[in-house]
Amino acid sequence: KANLAKGMTLRDYLQTLRPQVDGLHNTDVLLYVPSTMIADAVRIAQELSFPPYVHIGAEDVSAKKPGAETGELPPEILKATTGGDHVLIGHSERRTVVDPVTNRRIRVEGKGEDHAMIVEKIRRARANGFHVTLAIGETFDERGDPEHPEASLTDAVLDEQLRHEYAQLTPGERAGVDLAYEPVWAIGTGATPASPAQAQAVHQFIRLTLAEIDGVERAADKRILYGGNVNPGNVKELLAEEDVDGALVGGASLDPATFAPIAQAPTQMAAERQAAWGAQADAHLKSVVSTPDSGFEWVDAGVLGE
Repeated sequence: KANLAKGMTLRDYLQTLRPQVDGLHNTDVLLYVPSTMIADAVRIAQELSFPPYVHIGAEDVSAKKPGAETGELPPEILKATTGGDHVLIGHSERRTVVDPVTNRRIRVEGKGEDHAMIVEKIRRARANGFHVTLAIGETFDERGDPEHPEASLTDAVLDEQLRHEYAQLTPGERAGVDLAYEPVWAIGTGATPASPAQAQAVHQFIRLTLAEIDGVERAADKRILYGGNVNPGNVKELLAEEDVDGALVGGASLDPATFAPIAQAPTQMAAERQAAWGAQADAHLKSVVSTPDSGFEWVDAGVLGE
């Protein structure tokens, strides 16, 4: 994000975060920073010896080719001058505008990025070796009244975005694209964030739609991140849902003190599951050993490994 915690420099941020990301397992940490800071972020991360699973990326990239395009940042130039390897595309703040009356984000035809531009950005980013996170999601008006979910356009909006953007890519291009669901209606509006169950329902719909587009096996392997007011207090509940594979963190990422617990959550959850399994297995073993009719042969048959 462009607005780091007050009084904090980029080096301060990375130095504070560095010891907090040691020893993470099966986790990728992506730091999307403004284009003017990417090269410095990569350099400082290298100086501080960040683990290889921590990546630096761009908040956006141009759909234009290098040339007479003042102010644009084509992926070729981004790659050659920054050293970043990831890019975020289709963020809600790129797709929508703010309604001056309600202060909510709305979709206005002719303003904001459309499907064709987003597809071109992804294609050009992938052709230049970037891994892409494609953000999709519905606005407050598109979600509608939560008391009448039957009238919601959430599924229709997500289906359109997936079929007009992700589905237009080649299999090779899709292989380097993760998805992030942004409930735009809950971001920066003061509205109640999506509950873990609500997030799961939407993520399940996304995965089922991906199965139609890309096949069941690829859909099952696709990472789908949740990006609506994620914080240290709710991240574990969200990640516990079957189809929530990670988090796209907004405001909570501005301070490493709040971002670090989020980055650590998957590793902590895995350790907690392992400890719970170990306790259950130990209790089961004691039960089996203390039962006269049960021998070790039954235990060795694989009960403890299930």
